[in-house]
Amino acid sequence: MFINPPIIISIMEARKINLQEWEMFGDGATSDSYNHRTNPDVMLKLFHAGYPEANVEIEFQRTQVVYDMGIRSPKAIELVTADGLLGIIYQRIQNKKSFNRIIADDHSQLENVITRFANMTKLMHGTPCLDPIIPNYKQFYLDALKLNTYIPESQKPTVANYIFSMPNERYCIHGDLHAGNVISNPDGDFFIDLGSFTSGTPYIDLSMYYFVTHSEDKFVENIHHNDHKTLMQCWDVFRRVYFGSNVTEQQVEDVLMPFLAVRSISLEVEAHHTEPLFDELRKKYILR
Repeated sequence: MFINPPIIISIMEARKINLQEWEMFGDGATSDSYNHRTNPDVMLKLFHAGYPEANVEIEFQRTQVVYDMGIRSPKAIELVTADGLLGIIYQRIQNKKSFNRIIADDHSQLENVITRFANMTKLMHGTPCLDPIIPNYKQFYLDALKLNTYIPESQKPTVANYIFSMPNERYCIHGDLHAGNVISNPDGDFFIDLGSFTSGTPYIDLSMYYFVTHSEDKFVENIHHNDHKTLMQCWDVFRRVYFGSNVTEQQVEDVLMPFLAVRSISLEVEAHHTEPLFDELRKKYILR
């Protein structure tokens, strides 16, 4: 059954708010986060100058649909503008902390937290995603391919054909899966940052968490608040819970690497950066 699309406020009609009424508590690659000074029930995600307005509206739409599907996540309430920037007001999950922060503050919580994360992910990945507001992952990566400046134009038809050949599945895919995109408070655990939510095969999602936990880039360590050794420990727990203790790391890698080759297309666009691994994967699995 298709869920009726939500009524979306046009960007031109987004309500103007006074940023002086909000207090910043966090910054990210594309947006800053604010709590309201007098209303503890809401928070603001304010996007940086230059971030595409269409992407903000897409995140607003998709987050509403995901919430209505019953996937535990903060509710998107309103599209707003402040100081010439576009933002989204969300339900505030009070006294929250990301799974990555929990682990960074208390390493003894790693097993428990990542087990919860893996089980949440399995539940999400087992949920059919048929709403027309949510794009299929193939279209998502075909769109990213058009914007990618690291792949030669001569190679793009081959890459596009490979994307077309990928599994035709319609399960819920977070799009930016890692333990920093789950927050927790005494009321439970919640997925956040759902702007890249798509329908498709879980393997494309899992390849993202594999990449995050296996990267030795100091920037990645800083963003995820844990060093490489700890992130690898997180992956080991996640792999055992998600795939089963009888499935080896090599078996998982053999399955995920072709999907990481495709995931890298969007990673390059989002980060305005590439690395040798991405080219190696595409040559091995797509351009062979």
